[in-house]
Amino acid sequence: MGRDLPQRDFTDEDRERFRARLRASLGLLDGLLTSPGFGTGEPTLGAELEMFLVTGDGVPVPGTRRSAVPQPTPAWSWRSTATTWRPT
Repeated sequence: MGRDLPQRDFTDEDRERFRARLRASLGLLDGLLTSPGFGTGEPTLGAELEMFLVTGDGVPVPGTRRSAVPQPTPAWSWRSTATTWRPT
């Protein structure tokens, strides 16, 4: 995800290879969803939050160069939390 494709035109062979990989992945997903015990237990929810480094003008910074990440300071630091959400 988020990658530029080096080509814009695809052959019938490219499309067939893609379809085969997609079918295989969907088969694996089907196996998981239909396996005994899947979906039992306490309901849970997964979520993903994406963050991007940006310039002062709000333009995304290309790449993930280590030098582009500011070092934590008292005024700015990373904090990670984990929360479990349960239905009420």
